[in-house]
Amino acid sequence: MNAADIITFIGKTESQYPGARVGFCARNLKNGQCLEYKASQKIEAASVIKVFLAYQFLFEKRELLDKELRVDAAQRDAAVGAGVLKLFSASEFILSYRDLLMLTLSISDNFATALILEAVGGISGFNRFVAGLPGLSCTQWISELTPQLFASGNLAFSSAADLASFAALLDARGGAAEQDFLRLFALEHEFYVDRLGRLLPLDGLMDGPSPIKYFGSKGGTFSRLGVTGDFAIVEYKGGQRIAIAALSEGFYSKNGRRNAHIDHPASLFLAELGELVCRYWA
Repeated sequence: MNAADIITFIGKTESQYPGARVGFCARNLKNGQCLEYKASQKIEAASVIKVFLAYQFLFEKRELLDKELRVDAAQRDAAVGAGVLKLFSASEFILSYRDLLMLTLSISDNFATALILEAVGGISGFNRFVAGLPGLSCTQWISELTPQLFASGNLAFSSAADLASFAALLDARGGAAEQDFLRLFALEHEFYVDRLGRLLPLDGLMDGPSPIKYFGSKGGTFSRLGVTGDFAIVEYKGGQRIAIAALSEGFYSKNGRRNAHIDHPASLFLAELGELVCRYWA
């Protein structure tokens, strides 16, 4: 397996689905080497955008992590899309911002996400922050998390190149905010690993000791647009540290399903891609 084989695999897969678009970037965080396929292509990021939001809160508002919020039923009932907080039956409940970040990155709770977005100044505050991050060129939050979003429009845009640059930034800065982010980023695979990490030898997914020291990821789907993406950081016990970002849209299964269920073409593609990249560098 060499770099050209990986790029060829991506191109052949993309060509099998008319109208499909893929942006891919993998970066070896130890030496800076990159593998790219249309890496700068601007694509709907769906919930992958939440990695930038979580980092912004930790960078700008870290002192509020343990501040508690009282959430009432009216706020809860306004929640849309993915999540569990909208299912709570209590007339009100109390959560800390740490809880909200955990829910945002682990199970992609949209209600928790909306509260974090509000805390950093809303969409304008988010876009101001990411515009100041080095190496990012097209990451932008577009729409509020409302019922109208799921009927038309886009949530947010990014690119595989922006995500890989973000991973390099986390490594370069290495402060308290970055360390907190990486701890939270590792939570999603406690619930599901169905994309880039699906075929990796992670603890709990294989017999015997895992060669992987750290794995963190954040996926995203937007069924109406046929969008599936994932962003992962993998660190091997031997020292290799790899960032992988892949955003895609237009991968439809033969029965027309657009959502990324576990056997959806986009999910299977990302699973194989993650394995190929890690095999190449690990």
